[in-house]
Formats: sequence, C-alpha cells, structure tokens
Amino acid sequence: STSIVFSTADSTVPIERMKIHGEGNIGIGTASPAFKLDILGSTTPQLNISNTASDDTAKFSQITTAHYHNAEEPMTMIEGRSDGSQNYVRLGGGRSEGNSMTILEGYFGGNDAVVGGNKKFSFDEDTGYFLQNIGIGTTAPNTGSHNRSLMISAEGSNNRSALELNGNSTNARALISFLQLGTEKGYIESRG
Repeated sequence: STSIVFSTADSTVPIERMKIHGEGNIGIGTASPAFKLDILGSTTPQLNISNTASDDTAKFSQITTAHYHNAEEPMTMIEGRSDGSQNYVRLGGGRSEGNSMTILEGYFGGNDAVVGGNKKFSFDEDTGYFLQNIGIGTTAPNTGSHNRSLMISAEGSNNRSALELNGNSTNARALISFLQLGTEKGYIESRG
C-alpha cells in the first residue's frame, strides 16, 4: 500500500520525519510504525499536550476515551494542569469537559512480560480495597511469622513498634495485633 512521507531537507538530502502508512499507522521518527501512533526518539521521547503556548498562562490537557454512549462527553483518564502555583495530575476526572471514571483498578505482573496482570486494588465511589498486603512505614508488611493485611510501623522495617490489622499466625482469631521489637504484646480478637 502507498504511504505518505513528510521530510525536511538537510542541505540537499531529505530526512524523513513522519510517515503515514497505507494501513493507517502514523510514524514519527520511525519508518515502520507498528501502532496507530508510533513515536521513536533518540532521547527520551515526550508527548507534550497543552491548551495554549502562551507564557504565564494556566495550561491543561486531558487524555480521554470515547464514552459508551456517543451522546456523552468522553471519559477522562488523566488530566494534567499547571496554573502557576501548583502542578496537578488528576486521574479519572476533574473538569467539565469529560465524564469522570467510576472504577479505578490496578493490575500488576510478577515480571516485565506478564500480559493482563493480576488485579491488586480497586476503588469506586463508595468502596476501596487492596488484594495485597499494605505497609505504612515499612517496606516489608508480609515478612516473618505474620500475615498482615495492613501494618503500620513506627520505625520502618525494624518493626520496633507496630500495629497490624488482620491478625497473625500465632492467633488466627486476632484482628488487631500490637507488636514491640517484632514480638506480639497484645491483640484484639474478632469477638472483641
């Protein structure tokens, strides 16, 4: 199929800058785009989107997806805004130009070649949950003899003082455990 090539000239030699392939893929910096928009740069490529180029002016942009109902505004996936005092990144809404998200989910894989991944958290307007242990003040909420849903540690992974939610292996009925120097000092059972 026929392609359209956009080039600039360096003295007399034309340099290809962008190509629209016959099948509809657009390549910037690549002669063989594999996607609808494929950008290749020799340094870290940037996609810069803004509502204006004027200096000292609030700037914003959105990445959206079409709504299920064509009559509705698109659904906002992410918005960026810089207003002179703050730089914002908003997920799923924040402006009247787009519908807000209703569910935010996070998927992770065990390595860099996992397709799809495993759901680890989900939030909607009323409910949020994690399908993984959570650490606050510790990078290892699932180490040692304890199986924690939430661990809050006063001194990082040393576990000098800690509060655990969802029990441990020494008392299966404990919902809240209190630890000092990694040793359980007390707990509250599910029956109170």
